[in-house]
Amino acid sequence: MSQRVKQLDSVRGLAALSVVIYHFLLVWPPVEADTFGQSQFWLLNLLKYTPLHAICAGYQAVLLFFLLSGFVLSLPFYQGNEGNYLSFIIKRICRIYLPYLGAVAAAVTLDALCSRHGIVGLSGWLNRTWKDNLSPGLIAQHVLLIDSFNSNEYDPVLWSLVQEMRLSLLFPFLMLVVNRYPWKFTLCLAAIVGGVGGLFYDFNPSYTTDLLFTLECVGLFLVGALLAKHRAALIQAYHRLPRWSHYPLFAASVMCYTAVWWLYGMPFVRTSILLTDTLTVLGAATLMMLALASPRLSALLLRQPLPFLGKVSYSLYLYHVIVLLTTINLLYGLLNLWLILLLALLLTFAITVAAYYGIEAPAIRLGKSLSARSLLWTRHGAARVQAPNTAR
Repeated sequence: MSQRVKQLDSVRGLAALSVVIYHFLLVWPPVEADTFGQSQFWLLNLLKYTPLHAICAGYQAVLLFFLLSGFVLSLPFYQGNEGNYLSFIIKRICRIYLPYLGAVAAAVTLDALCSRHGIVGLSGWLNRTWKDNLSPGLIAQHVLLIDSFNSNEYDPVLWSLVQEMRLSLLFPFLMLVVNRYPWKFTLCLAAIVGGVGGLFYDFNPSYTTDLLFTLECVGLFLVGALLAKHRAALIQAYHRLPRWSHYPLFAASVMCYTAVWWLYGMPFVRTSILLTDTLTVLGAATLMMLALASPRLSALLLRQPLPFLGKVSYSLYLYHVIVLLTTINLLYGLLNLWLILLLALLLTFAITVAAYYGIEAPAIRLGKSLSARSLLWTRHGAARVQAPNTAR
């Protein structure tokens, strides 16, 4: 199973890279603007409003991350290695929260040192970040993850990590459902719970809290766990398909993944979060299964540097916008914008590797060590309780 996880790690790495490309392009105002049907932007629109958007599908990549998390986190529960709730939470806090705190500290520090609080000529997205003076209250909310807060002020990717931490607290309980009930029941539950958030946003587009999105994430984690549970059957089903159908299936999955963009000319599709997210999840889930089932795709995903990209993908995700904002605030007006972006990209990969080996990897080791100790303490306590009964 380790090889298959490496394949999905590569998928995660490619998804993280697509988020990087998306944010680096997003500093240019036409990328953020609605340029649909404008002939002067035909080349840009070829990237924005076709399935090629998969190259820079930022939001869609985050939904894929949640599916992957549900898949990977569920594997120990099927293999009998899940430990207890305390050990699970300890590992997740060290794996997600400690590197998250490092990114928050870096973002707040560089905001204080480098921010111009807005740059004329660049996109609204960039100017909505690092725009205000530091707020102790907002910093505290970032640290404590209390309720909904403006997670875009210091590092715009942090909103998804808030959801990851919330779902980590719930995940062992979700696995009770996945393991106890048939897949049809669990899938229906995922659709209902996840659909509540999407429907609410469809009818209340000005709603600002992210708590309902947590419900959608519950559905995504459940779907990811189901994919892991039934992966062998799904892989067998793929191999029973005619060989000629494999390429159309891959193409269809990419089209579902990017449907909101190549169907942009249909307002109902574009404005329905429930519909577009459902199509994205269908495409993402199919791509995950193809990564495991297709020999050619599997072999490609196991070629370097993709596995390494997957290994450092969390640090890449955490730090790329921080590096981008820092270099632009320091160098815009002194160097050509595209040269700044190239420099930022090179710095991003260098800092990603440093952050992985300096923060993320030690945090993972710490989580494993503390988790093992918690299991020993639990077993030792249970043995002390049982000892008198044994004596009698």
